[in-house]
Amino acid sequence: MRIRDNGVMRGFLIAAVAAAVLSASPASDYTSAKAKIESIEQDRLPPGSKVFFTPAELNAYARVEVPKVAPEGVRDPRLELGRGAASGFAYVDFAKLKESTSGGELNWFLSQMLSGERPLRVDANIRSGGGTMQIDVQRVTIGGISISGSALDYLIQHFLWAYYPEAKVNKPFELAHRMQKIDVQPSGVTVTIGR
Repeated sequence: MRIRDNGVMRGFLIAAVAAAVLSASPASDYTSAKAKIESIEQDRLPPGSKVFFTPAELNAYARVEVPKVAPEGVRDPRLELGRGAASGFAYVDFAKLKESTSGGELNWFLSQMLSGERPLRVDANIRSGGGTMQIDVQRVTIGGISISGSALDYLIQHFLWAYYPEAKVNKPFELAHRMQKIDVQPSGVTVTIGR
């Protein structure tokens, strides 16, 4: 899976990351996740197949792959799964992130508010079925301060979309590789393959 492509679970990972948020796991979890993802991307699975990813596999895969595509200013990503929901965590330096994605700087007010590295949490609801998926960001918490409404819209537009311009947030998108559904539960993520 490549986060920059419309591949396997790009949308799922983007929401979890709000541009990139997962943690450490053993190398065997990474190898297992990579093999499962490759089998999906190569369309090798018969219709009706279900591929299950444990939280450890998702975190291990992202720990290796996210740094390859994540901008400077994001570290120690991790993910927690819920029933139809996911929460992503990372430490983010928004000034570095802004510089690395667009070459610009934050305005004075935001630089005062967001200077230095801050813990970031993104909570999202995830719906999927019929070959589509939708990730609805419910709340972003930066350094213990919850952000919603127009401030949240600003963060999505100026940080998430600056690095991931094709990110689909709060609107449905089609799943690739014959995926019909991605079911998110606390125990893991199940990908159902269609015809």
